[in-house]
Amino acid sequence: MDDKKLKELAKTELYTAIINGVILGILIVVFSSNGIVATTLTGITNNVSQGYSCPSQMEYNSALCFAYNYVAGINQVSVYNSTYPTIFDSTVTLLVPLSATYAALSIINSMSFSLGPLSFGLSGSMKPILTGISYAIDALTVALMSIEVQGLLLMFIAVAAIPILMPIGITLRCLYFTRKLGGAIMAITIGLFAILPMTYVLNATIINNYAVTFNPSSVNSTLLNATNVQGGMLNEVSLYQNGHSNSTSAFSIASGLITNFIKSTQQFLQGLANFVAITIIQAFILPAFSLLLTVISIRELARILGSEVNFGRFNII
Repeated sequence: MDDKKLKELAKTELYTAIINGVILGILIVVFSSNGIVATTLTGITNNVSQGYSCPSQMEYNSALCFAYNYVAGINQVSVYNSTYPTIFDSTVTLLVPLSATYAALSIINSMSFSLGPLSFGLSGSMKPILTGISYAIDALTVALMSIEVQGLLLMFIAVAAIPILMPIGITLRCLYFTRKLGGAIMAITIGLFAILPMTYVLNATIINNYAVTFNPSSVNSTLLNATNVQGGMLNEVSLYQNGHSNSTSAFSIASGLITNFIKSTQQFLQGLANFVAITIIQAFILPAFSLLLTVISIRELARILGSEVNFGRFNII
């Protein structure tokens, strides 16, 4: 037909086909099981942690495996030769005794006694402690939901990124009408597979310098003290009713038990607040930072692949 426009279109498509072939070859070399990306991720991750076990879906990506174990695993993780419980494990194992302590203190707070001419109730005396524990329970519950969502996202990436999304992106990248869509899918896949897990390795490195020691034994100790206070007050009431103690003495001893308990909980509440703060950072702030880095990386990768990814207000960054 000797049409100039058709000739130019044919040249463009021929060059595009060659570029697509080069991209496909590079992706095979880079993202194969023993490729450059896998080797790099393994080397960087092993510098931070070793000895973690991977689910079968994540064996080909060490960074993704570490990220999943660090966030939602049930076995302890090692970061620079220091062993820590996972975010999920530390949150769950603290929620149970903390809830039991809150229930015990609520019972004590609702108790009232009558000692002859003297009568008193404990309503309000435990309110500062109950308020602090209640806030901690709410924060840990919300953090647990965030942890579960992150764990599911990482598992989805392991199952779908390279086996499903990457072939779809390559196929669409080779077709004329879906070329930009294919490039966008490929950029998103690379960002989720390589960039996002590496940000979790960075997060673990950062948080390693600010680890806070607070475990269920601290909560159990407070629960034991609360039980002792409750038993001590009931004992004084029993002594008074049996005529072995007068009302003034019983009231004084009961007040002393409550006062000493409240004073002894100052260190407990301080440790609990520090632990909750670190948990919030791990469950919300650092993942938001990871998401931000991943979004920026996906946008730049999409431009390299001849596409454009729009994340709305994230484009301001």
